[in-house]
Amino acid sequence: MKATSVKQSDANSKTLPADLLSGEQIRRAVEEVLESTPFIDIHTHLFSPAFGKLGLWGIDELLTYHYLEAEFFRSSNTTPDQYWRLSKREQADAIWRVLFVENSPISEATRGIVAVLDAFDLPTDPSALEEARVFFRTQSIEEHIRRVFQIARLSSVVMTNDPLDPEEQPVWLNGGQKHPQFHAALRLDRILWGWPGHWQRLASQGYAVDENASGKSIAEVQAVSGRVARAHATAVYGSFACRHVFLSGRQHYKQNFG
Repeated sequence: MKATSVKQSDANSKTLPADLLSGEQIRRAVEEVLESTPFIDIHTHLFSPAFGKLGLWGIDELLTYHYLEAEFFRSSNTTPDQYWRLSKREQADAIWRVLFVENSPISEATRGIVAVLDAFDLPTDPSALEEARVFFRTQSIEEHIRRVFQIARLSSVVMTNDPLDPEEQPVWLNGGQKHPQFHAALRLDRILWGWPGHWQRLASQGYAVDENASGKSIAEVQAVSGRVARAHATAVYGSFACRHVFLSGRQHYKQNFG
């Protein structure tokens, strides 16, 4: 890209070479590239429609995302015991009131909610919660996925999959998911890190497992995880990532369609 000569404001009135871009031209060029380039999100906690209720979406699920829950406890007198006795809707109401009505949404997590509402042309004032609920109730999950991907300029995403999870396992045993924009990735940290009760649940499903990860146990794990690997899964990993326009998520990492 060529730029016309631009005079500098110094005493010598030197001129920039014609092949250099001005700061404004660089800004516009970067914006144009970002606007036109599709992205692949390589680490998400998202689920395609095939996973059913594992894919959480809607404003109430967005508001009860665990970053916002932690901020809520820091900003209110509500105890965790009191909070967990509330229904999902009541939890969302409480978080909205404390973080968006009684306080300004200036944290990264709260600004993410405002960004989601703004992306769907929804109001962001204190009375906006009910309108957002009506909006999400009228959406179909398939069309909503298409729209979110378009807004976020995503061509595809990589899920985080645990084929040994009792809720997720039936999807893989029944042939997996076929959505072309969702790719599989193995996450087996519940076994590798020895999450409490996980070995026992696997044993109750008939797997030869033990807490010390014997050779036979590893063979059982490999046999089941191979189903996901054959579905073009990427490597095993266990870190955490998030986006402002959330899509869906597993309990404990509630990233949602928003």
